[in-house]
Amino acid sequence: MTHWPAETEALVYVGRVAEDKGVLELVASLPALLRERPTLALVLIGNGSAREQVEAMVQAMAHQDAPLFDNLLNASGISLPPQVRQAFVPHGPSAAQRFMSTGNLEHRQLRHLLSAAPIVVCPSRAPEGFPMAAVEAMACGSVPVCSDQGGHRDLLDAAAAGLPENVSPLCRLNPEYVSASLVSQIPPLLSQLESGRRVYASNMRQAVSDQYHWDKLGERLLQVVQACAPSAGLLPFQGDPRCGARPGRQPGLS
Repeated sequence: MTHWPAETEALVYVGRVAEDKGVLELVASLPALLRERPTLALVLIGNGSAREQVEAMVQAMAHQDAPLFDNLLNASGISLPPQVRQAFVPHGPSAAQRFMSTGNLEHRQLRHLLSAAPIVVCPSRAPEGFPMAAVEAMACGSVPVCSDQGGHRDLLDAAAAGLPENVSPLCRLNPEYVSASLVSQIPPLLSQLESGRRVYASNMRQAVSDQYHWDKLGERLLQVVQACAPSAGLLPFQGDPRCGARPGRQPGLS
C-alpha cells in the first residue's frame, strides 16, 4: 500500500495501458513533472500490453538506470525533449516513489479515487471515439487533460464551459508533443486549480450532465439518424416498448 503526504496532488490515468494511449510518455515525463511540482503523484488504473514496459521504466527510475530507460524509450519510438530527459537522473528515484499502478478497479473504488483527483490525464497518440473513461472522471469532478483530437476534443470543449478562459487551453495536449505538453501545462494548471477546486469539480459534473447524459446522447443520435435518412419517416422515440409505450411510427411502416 502506497502512502503519500496529505498535500499530494494525484494525476490519474484510467484505461488501457498501451503505447498508443500515450502511457509511456506520461510515465517518462513524471521526473520532469516532479521537478516543476514536487507534490505530484501519478496513478495508473488499468491493464494492457504496455504494463511490463511501464514497470521496467519505473524500475529504471528507481535505480537511476539511464541505459535501460533510454532503451525502453527507443524500443517504443519515443523521443523526449531534452528538458524532460534531463530530469531523469536527479528526479528519477522520487518519481518511482510517486508512482502507483493499481490494475483494474471496481467502479466503487474508481469513483472514490477519481473524486479525490484534481486531474485525469488522457494523452492518446491517436484520435479516439467516445472517451468514456474521461467522461466518467469528469462526472466525479476531475478536470480532463487530454490530447486535443478526436472525441477528446469534444470533451475538452464541454469542460471549457466550466473553466476560466486562461485555464482551458492548459487542458489541451498537443498529440505530436505529448511529453513537452504535459510538463509545460500540468504544473501551471494545478496552480490555477488550487484556489477553486470545489467550484471546478462542481462545474465538471455539471458539464457531464449537460452534454453527456444518456438522454442527451440519445437525442443527438436520433438527430443524426433522421438527418441521414429523412425519407424513413422516423418520429421521436416515445419510450421502450417493453415498458408499455411504443416508438412513434408513420402509418404503414413495419
